[in-house]
Amino acid sequence: MKRPINQPIDPFLLIPTVALGVADDDAEALADMASRWAEQGIAWLHLAAHELPATRWQRALAALTARGMAVQVDAALATSDDVGSALASGAARVVVDAALGEAERRVLVAAHGAERLAIRVAEQSAEHAVALATAWQALGVTWLLYRDEGDAWVRRLGRLGAFAQQTEMSIIAEIGAERVDQLLQLRWLQPYGVVGTLLDPTRLDASLQAAQDMVADRLPHDAAAR
Repeated sequence: MKRPINQPIDPFLLIPTVALGVADDDAEALADMASRWAEQGIAWLHLAAHELPATRWQRALAALTARGMAVQVDAALATSDDVGSALASGAARVVVDAALGEAERRVLVAAHGAERLAIRVAEQSAEHAVALATAWQALGVTWLLYRDEGDAWVRRLGRLGAFAQQTEMSIIAEIGAERVDQLLQLRWLQPYGVVGTLLDPTRLDASLQAAQDMVADRLPHDAAAR
């Protein structure tokens, strides 16, 4: 089903990334940080914990969810049991590799529900990204995390967005945004399914609150009228 391009647009999601490092992270400090972001209108966090034991990121997840945040977990979860453990620990959504085989895709969706999964697609040709997204969308998965820090991300993301606009998939971009003008570029793609972006607030050239206000103030026009 095609996404109506002139439908009311939800707030563009700025999703801070909490990247757990090798050193032990202070769960209470993470929770305090989440509380500050929540006061600025942030509803979602992205918990990145690749190559770390589950006990590490589960402690952080518990601290973040205790402050009322919805947390998307990206921890290189390899099996259906891993995904189930993350969801049982409080994750609102779990990121999985889009390149999983058909049998693995079906097992994950059947066991955990399409609405609790997001697929991760790294920088590559738009055609390949669309092929991966199509396979998951056929199973009902509608969340796609697209990572692209190359110079041509606008063109590639625009082509992927054209597919999303036809299928009602929702794209969360990860482009290494450090400037508000990059966020505004992404905001203009929202009618085509780009619903939000991951970012590191410490690297942004404005406060998180200022970025939120500026992005909310620049509402995309009906693209069909442009």
